[in-house]
Amino acid sequence: LDLRGQALGDAGARAVAEALKENRSLTTLELGGNNIGDAGAKVIANALPTKLPELGLVGCEIGDQAGDALLRWALRAPNLHTMCIEGNRFSDRLQARFAELGRQRPDMLLVI
Repeated sequence: LDLRGQALGDAGARAVAEALKENRSLTTLELGGNNIGDAGAKVIANALPTKLPELGLVGCEIGDQAGDALLRWALRAPNLHTMCIEGNRFSDRLQARFAELGRQRPDMLLVI
């Protein structure tokens, strides 16, 4: 599902999260370029299926609050092989935690 640059915002992020609950067989979710922020990204992170192999949230105005939720999801997602989350507002501390995830999972492409 590619929804890059669709001006989703918080309300659109909530709609995507609801749709994720209905479709657990999704193979790619690309939401880059949407200003979904922490509130929207946190709702999405909590709805992501653990079997999702590809996630893109480039430049979505996400900070540490939702970033922590995304990291928790990624740690429980054994099929995740691509995660692109650069261009957000993660602290150095959270970026280091994502980098550690990348070291633990050398088979995964992680772009922070």
